[in-house]
Amino acid sequence: IEVYPKTTAVLVRHHGIYVWGDSWISAKTQAECYHYLFDAAIKLHHLGLDWSTPDHGPTQNVKGFSSINSMIKRVATKAGTVDSNFKLQPYPRCVVLYIEGTTTPISFVTDVHFPYARDNVGRHLSATYNSAETQDDIKLLRSQVEDDLKQGVLGAVPIPSEDAGKEKVIASLVANVEAMIKADRKITALKQLQVSEHELKDDTFLELTFEKGLI
Repeated sequence: IEVYPKTTAVLVRHHGIYVWGDSWISAKTQAECYHYLFDAAIKLHHLGLDWSTPDHGPTQNVKGFSSINSMIKRVATKAGTVDSNFKLQPYPRCVVLYIEGTTTPISFVTDVHFPYARDNVGRHLSATYNSAETQDDIKLLRSQVEDDLKQGVLGAVPIPSEDAGKEKVIASLVANVEAMIKADRKITALKQLQVSEHELKDDTFLELTFEKGLI
């Protein structure tokens, strides 16, 4: 800490990590960022890549035949691993496009992602309403809203049954989702709806992200 006075975390051997900030919001933000980075480091390690260097080279040597004397020796590879037939197999290559707070500012979520989700949730539900995935999302939202109504959560409105018609169901879902987004709630029902394969394939969403998100 004395060497790096601006650090916001310290890793204690055989114990864990301590994270802090100027406020609880700052500490929470830093903890989330470290979580993403540690997760990426573990995945790089599983891929046989060195997470501790910018080059992310291989972490181990592999056995292979020497082309000169046919004796088995250890051969370091820079591009991949050697399979059972001693053929070089390339390592998977990964590019980090977005990690909140690292490749983009924290405000990117509230300034870009939240407005996009709020403005397009109705269109998404209408277009995918009969799909199994969206029906699972709706079921989870129904359960969450029922709990919210019992607890008197601000912004929660009843979701009518399917007999009321698709339009009324979607309208109530949109109202609840907008209230959840406004309150910045960290709940599974909302995350499952926002992180969907349909939205990730939306060219408009990708263009918006890549145009304003990458730095």
